[in-house]
Amino acid sequence: MCKHLLSISIIVLFFFQGSSQVINQITALNRINISKQDTLYTFYAKNVAKEVKVIKGKNYYWYYRDTILITKEGYDGRLLEGLYTVYYPNKNLKEQGNFINGLKDGEWKFWYPNGELASVEKWKKGELQKNKVKIKKRKKSNKQRS
Repeated sequence: MCKHLLSISIIVLFFFQGSSQVINQITALNRINISKQDTLYTFYAKNVAKEVKVIKGKNYYWYYRDTILITKEGYDGRLLEGLYTVYYPNKNLKEQGNFINGLKDGEWKFWYPNGELASVEKWKKGELQKNKVKIKKRKKSNKQRS
């Protein structure tokens, strides 16, 4: 009896271990990198198995033939899904956020080329909820004005 339980446990362990590898492979296949004018775009796009219900007035972000497109109230390609990151030519972050079914969702951050945070936006189902802009501080001059 003990041998049978041990055998079943080992089989179940290998089954779940193998299925997680398949899921990782599928996710990796959807990752896309585009380099345009020294700017790198890294994101995920999904094939839409069944029609995603389009919400009126929303901008949808989708991928088709090496291009990210934005259209109002529709799409005709692979919807952006998950983490989206854009890098400046100097490899500093430029923009980062998440998509759900082609709509911006959650926290989006934007940076200046020098790496300083420029602004943070909060999105929910493609609708801007809050925009917080960081104001760059000007450096004080050593010279005193008279």
